[in-house]
Amino acid sequence: MDPGWWRVCATGACTSARHPSWVGRGQGEGQRGWHRHSPSHRIRWSPGGRSGRGRGQRHRHQPGGPGVHHCLPCGCRSTVGLDRELCAGADGRQLRHPQGEQQRQYHALYAGHFRRDRGCARLLPPRSWRGPGRSAQHSPRRTADRSMKRRSLLLGGLGAVAAGVLAVPQATAAPNQHPSSFSSISGEDAGPDDVHAVQYLLLRAGITQPVFYPTYTRAVYESVRTFQKARGLTVTGRCDANTLAALCVTVQGGDRSYAVTALDMLLDKHGYRTHTSTLYGTQTDRDVRGLQAGHALPQEAYVDIATWKVLFGPVTSGPMFPMMQEGTGAAQWANCGPTSLCMVLLNRGKIPAQWNGLTADRSAAVQALRYTAMHLANTASRNSRGTEFPDLNRGLSHYGLSSWHGGIASTLAYARAGKSSIAGGNAYALSWNRGSSSYVHGPVSHWVAVLGYDGSRYLVGDPIATPSNDVIHRVTEQELRTYASTNPGWYPGHPTMSPPWQNSVLVR
Repeated sequence: MDPGWWRVCATGACTSARHPSWVGRGQGEGQRGWHRHSPSHRIRWSPGGRSGRGRGQRHRHQPGGPGVHHCLPCGCRSTVGLDRELCAGADGRQLRHPQGEQQRQYHALYAGHFRRDRGCARLLPPRSWRGPGRSAQHSPRRTADRSMKRRSLLLGGLGAVAAGVLAVPQATAAPNQHPSSFSSISGEDAGPDDVHAVQYLLLRAGITQPVFYPTYTRAVYESVRTFQKARGLTVTGRCDANTLAALCVTVQGGDRSYAVTALDMLLDKHGYRTHTSTLYGTQTDRDVRGLQAGHALPQEAYVDIATWKVLFGPVTSGPMFPMMQEGTGAAQWANCGPTSLCMVLLNRGKIPAQWNGLTADRSAAVQALRYTAMHLANTASRNSRGTEFPDLNRGLSHYGLSSWHGGIASTLAYARAGKSSIAGGNAYALSWNRGSSSYVHGPVSHWVAVLGYDGSRYLVGDPIATPSNDVIHRVTEQELRTYASTNPGWYPGHPTMSPPWQNSVLVR
């Protein structure tokens, strides 16, 4: 028999074809046992790696190098570490690559440990997994959209598919306010991001599980009971408001813990597509500030109880990514339009081509919007000129969206309804652009992204911002009206520029 096909399964109910003769221990239902899989099984261990003895929670490689596993159908090759490493998939689960996300690999997490395998962009429990011995084909489909009572935007036809558009959570209410209490996490309606986050917070508290589950299983229930007993809480097994308050700890920039991993997973739920890790890095900090701004919270360098309540709550605001036009290529100083469009697309639930979730890498996405979506020439002459309504409308249509030409009153109404738009005006009229370190030294025509409304102020992303004020700005209605009405570039009869009373791009 080929030793390369030996696997250990978490239960005797593995969905893969089994060799009729079992060997080793643990052959009963619900126990770990050794058996052989047919070549059609999803994961094939190379003959270079041999399994250890006993119940199979660990494996040991032969001297001479690590074993290699092959993840089908994409065929990527990831190395697994040497002796005493826990191996993804060793509990009988399948490693699968979700389609359409640049082949990001969602690896299994086993016994609370994870590792960055070569070729893996992200480390998460596979959302398609339904539990030991049950594949996605044999389980009823449950989606995060239904369980978290949120909706996703549909792809805008074949043109949107060609543009590589992905749907992410979109706002469901306005104005965007932070909840006053935690949402209870338990039962079948608990979303996978919430359940995974709870398990990471339990892990940080020292409570481990043999596997991580995407649903609120009996194992999660028992882990919560253990935590409640240890903290003197009412023991219910449900992750209620008091339990969540005890689990959630303050984390801040530079921290490294499983609480940060829980934070990243909840940011992903809110549309920020974070790169999950244990480190509270620069992008995590930016994403947290965007989330806070979108829910009427101060933009702070830490996550406190108020922010945790937002994270565990329903999705009520699209993601807000402030970004600068500086550093976006040869047309950087004429890229306020494409940069504003990038912010609006992300807030609206559309993922621009070349966007990887990192604001530091925004240049590729902004240039793709300018040259590919808007079809503008990449020449010195054209790169020195900005964009107008026809260009922005063409960029939106590339992503299956259409727009209409309105004024600042329409932008304000959109924001109060939880809809983002692009507003034209005078950059020098915005207070943060009048400092000594500003890039703006006088009246100049400009585009900004108006992303929402927090109940008292309008939320604005300004592409011409400097690094020191590259944040979501809270702006009064009067300041926005002044910005729009003092656009210096327009004059009666201007061939392309719209008048101040019709200088907003409203997305249908």
